[in-house]
Amino acid sequence: MSRRYNFGQSADLLRTNPKTFLKWLAEDGIDASKQRDRADPRQKYITEEQLIQMAKQREIELHLPDPVRDQTSRSCE
Repeated sequence: MSRRYNFGQSADLLRTNPKTFLKWLAEDGIDASKQRDRADPRQKYITEEQLIQMAKQREIELHLPDPVRDQTSRSCE
């Protein structure tokens, strides 16, 4: 299963602001209103594949967090 990133995380990873991120979603044909989390409809997300595609299209170097490191750090909290 693909990892998901909320809109705030995604904008940070793409090194842009939320307004530009939403513009890019529209340019890429991603309907932001349909990107809701089923568990918490207030949260919106994109998949890792969508994020990678957005970065490639705009020639942005993307540094995704290491999933192993993320799991380890969560378990230590």
